Parts: sequence; C-alpha cells; structure tokens
Amino acid sequence: MKARRAARELALLFLFQLETPQGLLPKALPQDFNASTSLRLAVFALVRQAKSNLEEAATLFQGVSTQLMTYEFEHPHNLNQPMNAPQEAVPLATTQETLGQLDKCLQAIELTWESLKIPELLAHTLDEAVVDYAVNLARIVCEQTERFDALLAEASNDWRNERMVKMDRLLIKLALAEIVGVDGVDTNVSVDEAVELAKEFSTEDSYKFINGVLGKILLLLEAQKPSVTAS
Repeated sequence: MKARRAARELALLFLFQLETPQGLLPKALPQDFNASTSLRLAVFALVRQAKSNLEEAATLFQGVSTQLMTYEFEHPHNLNQPMNAPQEAVPLATTQETLGQLDKCLQAIELTWESLKIPELLAHTLDEAVVDYAVNLARIVCEQTERFDALLAEASNDWRNERMVKMDRLLIKLALAEIVGVDGVDTNVSVDEAVELAKEFSTEDSYKFINGVLGKILLLLEAQKPSVTAS
C-alpha cells in the first residue's frame, strides 16, 4: 500500500467519524480533534470490520463445504453402493449451482485478503507525513463542505445529501479536497483513487456513480474558472 493511498484511507476514516447521521460535517476540524485518538478509533473500527469479514468468510467456506459433501453423499453413484461400502469421490458437475459455490469461495478469499491489509495500514500510521496528509485532507473537506455539497447537488441532479450513500459522499468530497486544495496532485489520479476506494469500501455500483459525479463536477469547476481575455 502506497503512503498516499494509506493517507486517503485514514482521512476517509476520520471523516466517517466526524459526519453526523444527517450527513453533515463540521465547517472546521473540531478544536479537540486529535489525530492519535481518531487513529485509535479507526483501528477499532477496522478490527471489528476484519473480524466480521473473517466470520463471513468462514461461514461461506463452511456452506460450500457442506453443499459439496451433500452433493457427493447423495450422488446416485454412492446412494447405490452397499451400506458398508466406503463413500467414493464423484465427478463434480459443471452446473450453475457449482459455479455459484466457487464464486462464494472467491468472495471468502477476498474478504480474508481485505482483513490482512489492516496491519499494513496501521504501519503507515507511524509515518508522521501520512498522518499529516490525512488530517490536511479532512481539514479541507470540513472547511469547504458547503461548497462541495453545492457541487455535489448540482452534479448529481439535486440528489439529496442525506439519501446518498455515506461512503460515496465522503469519497467524492475527499477527491475534491485533493483536486482543489492540494498542489501537485494529478486530477485523474484523485478520481481514480476515489473509484478504487469505492470498490473497496462502498457498494457494488458505487464506483460508477462516483466516477460519473466527479466527472460532472470537474466540468463545473472548469466552467467556474475566470476566462482569460487577450489584451
């Protein structure tokens, strides 16, 4: 995990804790905001998520194992065997159901992999530059939250703030914070990072929504730039 990706994830966790249930952010980082405390809260949240992921992965694997054992046990080849005969392996039919079970295995592996990324993220929290970058992004989002909300509403056809998926909303604002508030960051990189984080942290189709909305906002920002007239 690259340092800047880790900083974005930390900033996302900061903002997730700061946003109210109504989808509102403070206009500035709270005076008592403490990066170390927020990091500890973020770690607890990540550990809980990791535990949930591992439990879900174990359940998925157990379900697949049970169904495959049942398939073998109830296969006509074994059902027709004498009572004391050992159970024999049977060919695995390539059916839609079997493919579905394999997809569940892959999903379980993915959940486990996400859990293994947590120690790497925590290692980056020891890097002062990473934490500073994360806090700066969160600060920009808070200070410009009203502007970002206005852009978001216009680009998403007045989709009400509180009806939008929380993670999608925060990812869009996080990308905007980099685009308008950090020098030397490529706009396309910020958009791509928001899309990738959406695939990891949000709903299945969120990355498409985020990519589309950010594209519209970039056009709005370009249109808002003062035109340069030749003298």
